[in-house]
Amino acid sequence: MYEVESPDLVRVKLQGDLSAEESELSVELYRQVGEQCGRVLVMIDASTVGGIPVEARKTIQAALGVPFRGFVIHGGGFMARVLIKMLLNTLKLFIPSMDMPVEFCATKGEAERWIARRRAALGPLPGASPLTS
Repeated sequence: MYEVESPDLVRVKLQGDLSAEESELSVELYRQVGEQCGRVLVMIDASTVGGIPVEARKTIQAALGVPFRGFVIHGGGFMARVLIKMLLNTLKLFIPSMDMPVEFCATKGEAERWIARRRAALGPLPGASPLTS
C-alpha cells in the first residue's frame, strides 16, 4: 500500500513479498512526487514485509533520478531491515552524492518525528514560498 501525504512524503506499508510490478509502480509514484515537489521522503512500515525477490530488487535502477531526500523504516525484523538497507545502499551506490539518509526506528511515532526533523533540516520545498511550505 502506498499513500502520498503532505506533498513530499510517501508512506509505504509492505505486506508479504514485494513483487517486481509493485516495485515498478512505487518507483513511478516516487517519480511523480519528485516532479511535483522537487524531493521525496519515504516512510516504510516493514512490520509485515515478506521478502524482496531479485526481480523486485532489479527495478531499483528505474529510481535513478528520483530526488529522494530520506527514508525512514519502522517495524520489521532483522532480515527485513537487512534487505531494505541493502536495496537502498544499492541506490546510493549509483548516486553517491545524493543527500539520502536512511534511518531505522522502532515505532511509527519515532519515524514520524524523524520525518519532521528531516523536513526542518531540508527547509521549504523547492519553489515554495515560506508561507506555503
